[in-house]
Amino acid sequence: IDKYPKTSFKIIRTPIHSKVFKENKKFLEMVESLTRKPNVKFYDFQEINLDDSDFRDFTHLSSKGAKKLSLEYLKRN
Repeated sequence: IDKYPKTSFKIIRTPIHSKVFKENKKFLEMVESLTRKPNVKFYDFQEINLDDSDFRDFTHLSSKGAKKLSLEYLKRN
């Protein structure tokens, strides 16, 4: 990111099922550090309203969930 200051970067945190662990402190600190850089935008979709049928398994969205995520992404952009 520092090496390419004219390039825009996006960090996207996708939804995971509520029964899956939350990210650890070190990971969140790293994301926070990266998103302070002027060429980085952070998009957090982890808290969008999804139900069990929106997941194929605990960490992957079903096609229904992927459509919901895509629509939410479009709304925010």
